[in-house]
Amino acid sequence: MSIFSELKKDWNRDFVFRKEIGKLTGGLISPATMANLDSSGKGIKNEKIGNKVIYNINDVITWLEENTVLHNFEK
Repeated sequence: MSIFSELKKDWNRDFVFRKEIGKLTGGLISPATMANLDSSGKGIKNEKIGNKVIYNINDVITWLEENTVLHNFEK
């Protein structure tokens, strides 16, 4: 289990709107940064509902685990 799995426990939905990514990550990633990563193909798999971008919470956790280097943490 990663430290990011705790984020999922505290989030009461199966999805995250892009505009909420900063709230979910405690400010680690901003919606603007995520938009830039998404447009360059390096972001989280997403869907659009109208003009809103939405991520599956499991895809967010997986992306965080794959794109974060942690130092000084015990596994």
